[in-house]
Parts: sequence; structure tokens; C-alpha cells
Amino acid sequence: MSLSKSWSDFGLKGSKNLNLDEILKIESILNIELPFLYKSLVEYANPAYIEVGSFYYGDDETSISDFFPLTQSNEYGSFLWYALDNSIIPKGILPFARDAGDFLICFDYRETKTSPKIILLDSFLSEIYPISNNFKDFLELLHE
Repeated sequence: MSLSKSWSDFGLKGSKNLNLDEILKIESILNIELPFLYKSLVEYANPAYIEVGSFYYGDDETSISDFFPLTQSNEYGSFLWYALDNSIIPKGILPFARDAGDFLICFDYRETKTSPKIILLDSFLSEIYPISNNFKDFLELLHE
């Protein structure tokens, strides 16, 4: 599965890379399979910050503020913290980033453990907005 852009085209940067063994351990903890391109992203930069991160959902537009750090610890604000310790997130929905308005950008594993859809979650109002059928399509939606 390839993307029409490289990570540098997104202005993607981050403090450290994550190796595949660490990612596999996290997948095992959660009993899911993370999308291939998401694994590639966190191998490139973790936590990732992105410059080209605007996208539409319905008639509205927002942008990625930051990706949550993917680590084996479940410290506050990490991917695992949202997955394991956060009671406001519906079961099967795993936030991986947030937008500028504190909406959560999430993998939706409610229908499958291997190919999640991407949704936007307003956790304050418990509203869900569909974004794309998969992570690759989500990345293709991103623009300046």
C-alpha cells in the first residue's frame, strides 16, 4: 500500500522514531492490527507533528493539531492512555490524534480489528463524524 506523497511532503516531523517490535507489542496489548501506513508514520516520527494536516468532514473543515505518542506506557495523553484508561471514549474507538478544537481523530475498530475506518469524535457531545474508510484515504484527504 503506497501513498501518492512522501512523509516530507506533509511537513511531518517528530522527536524520535518507533521500531516495529515496539509497535507489535502495542498491537498485542490492544489485540488489534494498526494500519500499515500508520505504523510507517510512527516509525518515521513519534509523536508526529504535521504541517499539511487540514481535512474536511461533512461541510466542515479542521486540521490535525498533533498525533498522540505511540508508546508502551499508558501515560496521560498517549495513544495507550486513550485506549486503556479513558472512560469517555466508546469501546472500539482508538484516538491517534487531535484537531485544533480538541476533537479526537480516531481509528474505528467497532466493525473490524484489522482495517479501521477513520472518524472524528467530539467527546464532549459524544458525536461521531465519518472521515474516511481507512488510514490511507485519510492521508490522501490532507491538504494545506
